Amino acid sequence: MITGKLITLTTKNKVTMNPNSKRFASIRDVAKLAGVSTATVSRVINNPNVTSEKTREKVLKAIQECGYTPSSATLFTGISKTIALFVLDISNPFYTSLMKHLNRIAFENEYNLIICETGDSFQKERQYYNYCKSNRACGIIYTAGSTRKKFELDARNSIPLVLIDRAQFEDFSSYSLKSDNAKALQLLVNYLYRLNHRRIGFIGGPPAVQSVQERYQGFLRYMQLHNLPIIEKYIQFGTFEEITGVRYFDYFYSLSTPPTAIIAASDQIAHGFIMRANALGVNIPGEFSICGIDAVDEHFYPKITSVKQDTKLLAQTAFNFIKNTQQVPPPVSQVIDVSFSIGQTCRKIHASQAGL
Repeated sequence: MITGKLITLTTKNKVTMNPNSKRFASIRDVAKLAGVSTATVSRVINNPNVTSEKTREKVLKAIQECGYTPSSATLFTGISKTIALFVLDISNPFYTSLMKHLNRIAFENEYNLIICETGDSFQKERQYYNYCKSNRACGIIYTAGSTRKKFELDARNSIPLVLIDRAQFEDFSSYSLKSDNAKALQLLVNYLYRLNHRRIGFIGGPPAVQSVQERYQGFLRYMQLHNLPIIEKYIQFGTFEEITGVRYFDYFYSLSTPPTAIIAASDQIAHGFIMRANALGVNIPGEFSICGIDAVDEHFYPKITSVKQDTKLLAQTAFNFIKNTQQVPPPVSQVIDVSFSIGQTCRKIHASQAGL
């Protein structure tokens, strides 16, 4: 932790060090030493171009002598350079990748990033939100809350809000950002179709999440475009966690006529499916082909055939929304392109194996 030198005031324009003091240098201490107002000190810190060179030199010298570290909240706006990222589960590689890029971007732009893992808890969300208000956060990037229709906001909330994979609120203007989920399913269904798969299953995350619904609707659409049967027992929903993949591997493996290929709504689900198959000695992709969405985990083996979400661009776009909120106020929506990533978890089957 960076700390300021400890000081005490003695005369109008003189500040001396007191090693026994427990107080950090304040903006008033700087103003006192420089012989200017606190408003002038704040202008030098936040808008140096509107002050004279002589004033800037005097204030900067006082800051150095006091060892003053400016607060992240400015005097005039009362807003800090702190961004909060609300996530459901930080162990999910998608969120980990998003956090990594956001942290780099924040650091490069001299912003602070705080991570708020909610675990889908309303109480945690409220506590984190109140913390953001008390610290005058300049923006919230919200990806959590799968069981609610909207994030609980103060009616007078002035914190810019960026929703990732969440629908715009009817009663609150926010930024909305998501990957192209329709294209993701088009890429996956088309790929499996070219590999001669006709019995294709789908494992979704929480149905209340916008991205899950969009991926499910994309699955239905592109299955229909290929005149493929949509079999109800081949469509299941759970969470984004690996346990969902584990559970539905057992389910599909127990069917007398299982699907030959599965599309998982996230790589985490596909992870669980593959790990359960490996534990039972079932070959992937020998007996099942499976693909996912995310393509951000570079260390999982075998590499999952997946659709890559551009977490770097998602992070940069979310940051730009918050940084430029005065120039481009909400509501604004943007869809980020996705790309196909071929792995080792799908195989081409003979037409006779398609079973249709």
